[in-house]
Amino acid sequence: FLNDALINPGEKAIIFKPYYTAYIPRLRLAGGKPIFENYDERDGWNIEIEHIRASVKKMRANKEIGKVKYILVTNPNNPTGTVLKRSILEDIAEIANDNDLLLISDEIYDEIVFNGAQFTSMSKVAKGQPYLILNGASKDFDATGFRLGLMLLPERDRLSVALRERLRNFAKVRLSVNTPSQYAFAEGISNVKEHSKAIKGMVSEIEKRVNYSYNILKKNEYIEAVRPNGAFYILPRLRMDMLKIKDDREFVVKLLKKEYIQLTRGSGFGAPNHFRIVLLPPKGILEYSLNKINDFCESISK
Repeated sequence: FLNDALINPGEKAIIFKPYYTAYIPRLRLAGGKPIFENYDERDGWNIEIEHIRASVKKMRANKEIGKVKYILVTNPNNPTGTVLKRSILEDIAEIANDNDLLLISDEIYDEIVFNGAQFTSMSKVAKGQPYLILNGASKDFDATGFRLGLMLLPERDRLSVALRERLRNFAKVRLSVNTPSQYAFAEGISNVKEHSKAIKGMVSEIEKRVNYSYNILKKNEYIEAVRPNGAFYILPRLRMDMLKIKDDREFVVKLLKKEYIQLTRGSGFGAPNHFRIVLLPPKGILEYSLNKINDFCESISK
Protein backbone atom coordinates (compact mmCIF):
# COMPACT_ATOMS: atom_id res chain seq x y z
CA PHE A 1 0.00 0.00 0.00
CA LEU A 2 2.73 2.43 0.98
CA ASN A 3 4.35 3.03 -2.41
CA ASP A 4 0.92 3.13 -4.06
CA ALA A 5 -0.07 5.88 -1.63
CA LEU A 6 3.17 7.87 -1.89
CA ILE A 7 4.81 7.46 -5.27
CA ASN A 8 3.86 8.98 -8.61
CA PRO A 9 5.67 7.79 -11.76
CA GLY A 10 9.19 9.21 -11.93
CA GLU A 11 9.43 10.07 -8.23
CA LYS A 12 12.26 8.71 -6.10
CA ALA A 13 13.14 7.28 -2.70
CA ILE A 14 16.44 7.10 -0.82
CA ILE A 15 17.21 3.49 0.14
CA PHE A 16 20.33 2.11 1.79
CA LYS A 17 22.32 -0.84 0.44
CA PRO A 18 22.29 -3.68 1.39
CA TYR A 19 18.48 -3.60 1.42
CA TYR A 20 15.63 -6.03 2.01
CA THR A 21 14.84 -7.56 -1.37
CA ALA A 22 11.15 -6.55 -1.57
CA TYR A 23 11.79 -2.80 -1.31
CA ILE A 24 13.06 -2.17 -4.82
CA PRO A 25 10.54 -4.09 -6.99
CA ARG A 26 7.61 -2.63 -5.05
CA LEU A 27 8.97 0.89 -5.48
CA ARG A 28 9.48 0.32 -9.21
CA LEU A 29 6.04 -1.26 -9.57
CA ALA A 30 4.59 2.06 -8.40
CA GLY A 31 6.68 3.88 -11.01
CA GLY A 32 9.35 5.04 -8.58
CA LYS A 33 13.14 5.00 -8.79
CA PRO A 34 15.60 4.20 -5.98
CA ILE A 35 18.47 6.49 -5.01
CA PHE A 36 21.00 4.24 -3.33
CA GLU A 37 23.10 5.19 -0.33
CA ASN A 38 25.39 2.77 1.48
CA TYR A 39 25.88 1.03 4.75
CA ASP A 40 29.63 1.04 5.40
CA GLU A 41 30.90 -2.52 5.91
CA ARG A 42 34.25 -1.21 7.18
CA ASP A 43 32.36 0.58 9.96
CA GLY A 44 30.28 -2.39 11.06
CA TRP A 45 27.60 -1.77 8.41
CA ASN A 46 26.75 1.68 9.78
CA ILE A 47 25.38 4.42 7.53
CA GLU A 48 27.76 6.82 5.78
CA ILE A 49 26.13 10.01 7.08
CA GLU A 50 28.47 12.50 5.43
CA HIS A 51 27.96 10.82 2.08
CA ILE A 52 24.19 11.10 2.30
CA ARG A 53 24.49 14.76 3.40
CA ALA A 54 26.59 15.47 0.31
CA SER A 55 24.18 13.57 -1.96
CA VAL A 56 21.13 15.44 -0.67
CA LYS A 57 22.98 18.77 -0.94
CA LYS A 58 23.79 17.98 -4.58
CA MET A 59 20.16 17.08 -5.28
CA ARG A 60 19.05 20.39 -3.79
CA ALA A 61 21.58 22.28 -5.91
CA ASN A 62 20.29 20.52 -9.04
CA LYS A 63 16.67 21.12 -7.98
CA GLU A 64 15.99 17.37 -7.90
CA ILE A 65 15.11 17.08 -4.21
CA GLY A 66 11.43 17.79 -4.94
CA LYS A 67 11.17 14.44 -6.73
CA VAL A 68 12.35 12.53 -3.65
CA LYS A 69 9.46 11.35 -1.45
CA TYR A 70 11.04 9.41 1.41
CA ILE A 71 14.11 7.99 3.13
CA LEU A 72 13.83 4.34 4.16
CA VAL A 73 15.88 2.85 7.01
CA THR A 74 15.80 -0.77 8.24
CA ASN A 75 16.79 -1.09 11.89
CA PRO A 76 17.80 -3.75 12.93
CA ASN A 77 18.89 -4.59 9.43
CA ASN A 78 18.11 -7.49 7.16
CA PRO A 79 20.48 -8.76 5.72
CA THR A 80 23.42 -7.46 7.80
CA GLY A 81 22.17 -7.81 11.39
CA THR A 82 23.29 -4.26 12.20
CA VAL A 83 21.63 -2.18 14.93
CA LEU A 84 22.05 1.52 14.17
CA LYS A 85 23.33 3.90 16.82
CA ARG A 86 21.02 6.60 18.14
CA SER A 87 23.37 9.34 16.89
CA ILE A 88 23.08 8.03 13.32
CA LEU A 89 19.29 7.95 13.54
CA GLU A 90 19.31 11.53 14.82
CA ASP A 91 21.40 12.60 11.83
CA ILE A 92 19.07 10.83 9.39
CA ALA A 93 16.02 12.43 11.02
CA GLU A 94 17.68 15.84 10.73
CA ILE A 95 18.45 15.32 7.03
CA ALA A 96 14.85 14.24 6.35
CA ASN A 97 13.39 17.17 8.28
CA ASP A 98 15.64 19.77 6.66
CA ASN A 99 14.65 18.55 3.20
CA ASP A 100 10.92 17.93 3.73
CA LEU A 101 11.25 14.17 3.25
CA LEU A 102 9.07 11.54 4.86
CA LEU A 103 11.12 9.27 7.10
CA ILE A 104 10.22 5.56 7.01
CA SER A 105 11.71 3.16 9.56
CA ASP A 106 11.25 -0.60 9.16
CA GLU A 107 11.55 -1.89 12.73
CA ILE A 108 10.26 -5.44 12.28
CA TYR A 109 13.23 -6.86 14.29
CA ASP A 110 13.12 -4.19 17.02
CA GLU A 111 13.11 -6.65 19.94
CA ILE A 112 15.66 -9.08 18.50
CA VAL A 113 18.75 -7.22 19.71
CA PHE A 114 21.75 -8.68 21.58
CA ASN A 115 25.52 -8.52 22.17
CA GLY A 116 25.02 -5.38 24.24
CA ALA A 117 23.50 -3.35 21.41
CA GLN A 118 20.78 -0.82 22.21
CA PHE A 119 17.84 -0.40 19.87
CA THR A 120 16.44 3.11 19.38
CA SER A 121 13.13 3.55 17.62
CA MET A 122 12.82 6.36 15.11
CA SER A 123 9.93 7.58 17.24
CA LYS A 124 12.48 8.65 19.87
CA VAL A 125 14.43 10.94 17.55
CA ALA A 126 11.95 12.17 14.93
CA LYS A 127 9.28 13.81 17.07
CA GLY A 128 7.63 16.80 15.45
CA GLN A 129 8.33 15.76 11.85
CA PRO A 130 6.58 13.36 9.46
CA TYR A 131 7.69 9.76 9.98
CA LEU A 132 6.25 6.29 9.65
CA ILE A 133 7.20 3.07 11.43
CA LEU A 134 6.73 -0.40 9.92
CA ASN A 135 6.42 -3.47 12.14
CA GLY A 136 4.50 -6.72 12.36
CA ALA A 137 3.93 -10.11 13.97
CA SER A 138 6.31 -12.30 11.97
CA LYS A 139 9.58 -11.68 13.84
CA ASP A 140 9.07 -10.43 17.43
CA PHE A 141 6.00 -12.66 17.85
CA ASP A 142 7.37 -15.60 15.81
CA ALA A 143 4.13 -15.60 13.82
CA THR A 144 5.25 -15.51 10.20
CA GLY A 145 2.21 -17.41 8.98
CA PHE A 146 -0.18 -14.77 10.31
CA ARG A 147 0.97 -12.36 7.55
CA LEU A 148 0.26 -9.45 9.87
CA GLY A 149 1.94 -6.06 9.58
CA LEU A 150 1.30 -2.62 10.95
CA MET A 151 2.16 0.97 10.13
CA LEU A 152 2.37 3.72 12.72
CA LEU A 153 2.02 7.40 11.84
CA PRO A 154 2.17 9.09 15.25
CA GLU A 155 2.45 12.72 14.14
CA ARG A 156 -0.48 14.99 13.26
CA ASP A 157 1.16 17.24 10.67
CA ARG A 158 -0.50 17.79 7.29
CA LEU A 159 1.53 15.12 5.47
CA SER A 160 0.96 12.44 8.14
CA VAL A 161 -2.79 13.09 8.25
CA ALA A 162 -3.08 12.97 4.44
CA LEU A 163 -1.01 9.79 4.18
CA ARG A 164 -3.01 8.09 6.93
CA GLU A 165 -6.24 8.86 5.07
CA ARG A 166 -4.89 7.65 1.75
CA LEU A 167 -3.68 4.40 3.28
CA ARG A 168 -7.14 3.86 4.78
CA ASN A 169 -8.64 4.27 1.31
CA PHE A 170 -6.31 1.63 -0.12
CA ALA A 171 -7.13 -0.73 2.76
CA LYS A 172 -10.86 -0.42 2.01
CA VAL A 173 -10.48 -1.81 -1.50
CA ARG A 174 -8.04 -4.62 -0.67
CA LEU A 175 -8.60 -7.90 1.16
CA SER A 176 -7.38 -7.59 4.73
CA VAL A 177 -5.94 -10.14 7.16
CA ASN A 178 -8.47 -12.55 8.67
CA THR A 179 -10.25 -11.26 11.77
CA PRO A 180 -9.05 -13.91 14.30
CA SER A 181 -5.41 -13.13 13.47
CA GLN A 182 -6.02 -9.42 13.97
CA TYR A 183 -7.58 -10.02 17.39
CA ALA A 184 -4.70 -12.31 18.37
CA PHE A 185 -2.11 -9.72 17.38
CA ALA A 186 -3.98 -6.97 19.22
CA GLU A 187 -3.81 -9.08 22.39
CA GLY A 188 -0.13 -9.77 21.82
CA ILE A 189 0.93 -6.14 21.49
CA SER A 190 -1.22 -5.02 24.41
CA ASN A 191 -0.05 -7.72 26.85
CA VAL A 192 3.47 -6.33 27.19
CA LYS A 193 4.38 -8.24 30.35
CA GLU A 194 3.66 -11.70 28.95
CA HIS A 195 5.22 -10.89 25.60
CA SER A 196 8.42 -9.67 27.27
CA LYS A 197 8.73 -12.97 29.17
CA ALA A 198 8.15 -15.00 26.03
CA ILE A 199 10.62 -13.18 23.81
CA LYS A 200 13.46 -13.09 26.35
CA GLY A 201 14.29 -16.76 25.92
CA MET A 202 13.95 -16.57 22.14
CA VAL A 203 16.39 -13.67 21.84
CA SER A 204 18.85 -15.35 24.20
CA GLU A 205 18.87 -18.47 22.01
CA ILE A 206 19.25 -16.43 18.82
CA GLU A 207 22.22 -14.61 20.36
CA LYS A 208 23.91 -17.93 21.16
CA ARG A 209 23.38 -19.24 17.64
CA VAL A 210 24.55 -16.02 15.99
CA ASN A 211 27.76 -15.84 18.03
CA TYR A 212 28.42 -19.56 17.64
CA SER A 213 28.09 -19.22 13.87
CA TYR A 214 30.23 -16.09 13.70
CA ASN A 215 33.04 -17.82 15.58
CA ILE A 216 33.03 -20.67 13.05
CA LEU A 217 32.94 -18.33 10.06
CA LYS A 218 35.78 -16.12 11.25
CA LYS A 219 38.10 -19.15 10.96
CA ASN A 220 37.52 -19.06 7.21
CA GLU A 221 40.33 -17.06 5.57
CA TYR A 222 38.37 -16.80 2.32
CA ILE A 223 35.58 -14.63 3.75
CA GLU A 224 35.21 -11.61 6.02
CA ALA A 225 32.18 -11.04 8.23
CA VAL A 226 30.84 -8.41 10.64
CA ARG A 227 29.37 -9.79 13.87
CA PRO A 228 25.58 -9.13 13.92
CA ASN A 229 23.93 -7.40 16.88
CA GLY A 230 20.32 -7.84 15.84
CA ALA A 231 17.86 -9.84 13.71
CA PHE A 232 19.21 -13.31 12.82
CA TYR A 233 21.26 -12.93 9.67
CA ILE A 234 24.91 -12.51 8.73
CA LEU A 235 26.27 -11.19 5.43
CA PRO A 236 29.85 -12.39 4.87
CA ARG A 237 31.96 -10.99 2.04
CA LEU A 238 33.76 -13.35 -0.31
CA ARG A 239 37.44 -12.58 -0.81
CA MET A 240 37.24 -12.87 -4.57
CA ASP A 241 40.98 -12.49 -5.06
CA MET A 242 41.43 -15.83 -3.27
CA LEU A 243 38.63 -17.84 -4.91
CA LYS A 244 38.18 -19.40 -8.34
CA ILE A 245 34.68 -18.08 -8.94
CA LYS A 246 33.41 -15.06 -10.86
CA ASP A 247 30.71 -13.83 -8.46
CA ASP A 248 28.43 -14.60 -5.52
CA ARG A 249 25.81 -16.23 -7.73
CA GLU A 250 28.30 -18.84 -8.94
CA PHE A 251 29.36 -19.41 -5.33
CA VAL A 252 25.87 -20.17 -3.99
CA VAL A 253 24.91 -22.32 -7.00
CA LYS A 254 28.07 -24.45 -6.81
CA LEU A 255 27.73 -24.80 -3.04
CA LEU A 256 24.15 -25.98 -3.45
CA LYS A 257 25.08 -28.53 -6.11
CA LYS A 258 28.09 -29.89 -4.25
CA GLU A 259 27.11 -29.72 -0.56
CA TYR A 260 23.29 -29.35 -0.74
CA ILE A 261 23.51 -26.18 1.35
CA GLN A 262 21.37 -23.25 0.24
CA LEU A 263 22.44 -19.64 0.81
CA THR A 264 21.11 -16.38 -0.61
CA ARG A 265 23.38 -14.43 -2.93
CA GLY A 266 24.32 -10.98 -1.69
CA SER A 267 23.78 -9.32 -5.06
CA GLY A 268 20.04 -9.83 -4.52
CA PHE A 269 20.33 -7.42 -1.58
CA GLY A 270 22.48 -4.93 -3.47
CA ALA A 271 25.68 -6.43 -2.02
CA PRO A 272 27.69 -8.16 -4.78
CA ASN A 273 30.22 -10.80 -3.73
CA HIS A 274 28.47 -11.39 -0.40
CA PHE A 275 26.08 -14.10 0.75
CA ARG A 276 23.41 -14.14 3.45
CA ILE A 277 22.98 -16.89 6.03
CA VAL A 278 19.87 -17.29 8.21
CA LEU A 279 21.20 -18.28 11.64
CA LEU A 280 18.06 -19.89 13.09
CA PRO A 281 18.69 -23.66 12.71
CA PRO A 282 19.82 -25.67 15.76
CA LYS A 283 23.52 -25.54 16.63
CA GLY A 284 24.20 -29.00 15.23
CA ILE A 285 22.87 -28.04 11.80
CA LEU A 286 24.68 -24.69 11.90
CA GLU A 287 27.98 -26.34 12.81
CA TYR A 288 27.67 -28.93 10.05
CA SER A 289 26.62 -26.40 7.39
CA LEU A 290 29.15 -23.71 8.27
CA ASN A 291 32.02 -26.18 8.33
CA LYS A 292 30.88 -27.41 4.91
CA ILE A 293 30.95 -23.81 3.68
CA ASN A 294 34.47 -23.42 5.03
CA ASP A 295 35.56 -26.67 3.36
CA PHE A 296 33.94 -25.62 0.08
CA CYS A 297 35.83 -22.31 0.11
CA GLU A 298 39.04 -24.25 0.56
CA SER A 299 38.16 -26.48 -2.40
CA ILE A 300 37.71 -23.50 -4.77
CA SER A 301 40.65 -21.47 -3.52
CA LYS A 302 43.36 -20.27 -5.90
